[in-house]
Amino acid sequence: MSKIFKLIMLLFFVANFQANAQTYCTPVYGTGATQGTGSNDYIAGVQLNTISNLNSNLAGSPSYVDYTSSLSTALTMGQTYSMTITGSPYASGETYAVFIDYDDNGDFSGANESIYQSALSTIANQVFTFSFTVPIGINPVNTRMRVMNTYSTTTIVVVPCPTNYVYGETEDYSIDITPPASTYCLPIYTNGTSSDDYIAGVQLNTITNLNSNVAGSPSYVDYTSTLNTTLAAGQTYPMTITASPWASNEYYAVFIDYNADGDFVDINENVYQSTASTIANQVYSFNITIPTGINPGTTRMRVVNTYSTIALTVASCPSYSYGETEDYSVTIVSPSSAPVANFSTNFSSISVGGTTNFYDLSTNNPTSWSWSFPGGTPSTSLLQNPTNIVYNTPGCYDVALTVTNAFGSNTFTSNCFINVLSTGQQYCLPNPTFGTSGGDYIDAVNIGAIANAGTGSQGGSSYSFYNTITTTLNGANNYNLSVTNGTYAGNFVAAWIDYNGDGDFNDAGEKLGQVS
Repeated sequence: MSKIFKLIMLLFFVANFQANAQTYCTPVYGTGATQGTGSNDYIAGVQLNTISNLNSNLAGSPSYVDYTSSLSTALTMGQTYSMTITGSPYASGETYAVFIDYDDNGDFSGANESIYQSALSTIANQVFTFSFTVPIGINPVNTRMRVMNTYSTTTIVVVPCPTNYVYGETEDYSIDITPPASTYCLPIYTNGTSSDDYIAGVQLNTITNLNSNVAGSPSYVDYTSTLNTTLAAGQTYPMTITASPWASNEYYAVFIDYNADGDFVDINENVYQSTASTIANQVYSFNITIPTGINPGTTRMRVVNTYSTIALTVASCPSYSYGETEDYSVTIVSPSSAPVANFSTNFSSISVGGTTNFYDLSTNNPTSWSWSFPGGTPSTSLLQNPTNIVYNTPGCYDVALTVTNAFGSNTFTSNCFINVLSTGQQYCLPNPTFGTSGGDYIDAVNIGAIANAGTGSQGGSSYSFYNTITTTLNGANNYNLSVTNGTYAGNFVAAWIDYNGDGDFNDAGEKLGQVS
């Protein structure tokens, strides 16, 4: 007589991640005794600014080392730095690469983030010295530098997240990106505001600076530490300047240092030139459009006023008799729109009284979050990533998230997202740290009558209970189990069946197998 089992199968992924503010991929090298660094394929030295890491490896050392907590240096935007990599003792065929995550988004794929790619080494311990310049206009951040090595018999371009390198090593370091010291010129006025020649008002987006001057006020005021607004590349903004009480012949100009190089002389940085005023407190209203293709970051806007009896083009670094100059801070962001809401959870199926956590996956940089958990406790949250939401009643519950930024709001509702099971035989629930965020997921399972395909996604649930998908397996028969994994290549796949129905997968023979 054949013995019939109802299939209760657990599939489990294992992946390695390194977390540091962002979640960076971990390079994968061969694990054999002579692979990785086992054949002297490693980085013998790294020198950059105050980082000097020499002779820290030998054959058999780990093929990935995270120095971000112990080795750091500061790099200034616009500055050029010399860097030296000392090659491994292996005689030839070694390639080296350097990456810096300038936009601090957890990968090295952004513009200018590939800093260096070497030629193949030709001698043991070959020294590679090169220079690179830190881009201007990026955000000041603490971020990561990755130095990589691999062996190859032909010239290759080293990638920052390898999954198929056999020999070599990767090292990560901490980098502080700092803004350049202010080099902005100071305007010069002989008589300044003494005769009521000044800026009576500036309005742009969230900046409103009205009635801040009187005759005799300083002829230069730096508001960069107190008045700031955010402007999106590609967007057009109305701006208003209110002229001084002097009746006529006042001129005004606006400059924005788009490339943050300490001056206002580059193309498109003079955003407005007025005609001569004809009445006291004349109001100038105009639009400015922020160019696309510039680096996001915080920079300076300059508003300049002067008196002149002849028509003139106002300069950004004036040397005039009468007038005033004001500097403001503006933050340029990437072309922007309302955020798009999305989320995931660590457990989409839980038992009564169980808890689950939710993770924001929204795009376009939301600044606020509003969650709704019908059937959960608490039933709402304003946190970006709420944790320990309790469900005490069996059922299938919706989850909704509304995200907002300066450009609008968006709501996403996932129907029947949380499945709360009745009390009874309960299996342990996996609790991965990073879940599917790195592309580690199960995309298809096929065995017997089960053909469950296209069910996984990056950022999706890290546990799913398909209680309506079943198959019957007959004892003593052989079956093929096919599992399709996600987009990350460095995973293990294992499967279990609870043959004796005791609520665990620990008994002899219940593990079907494991592959990488």
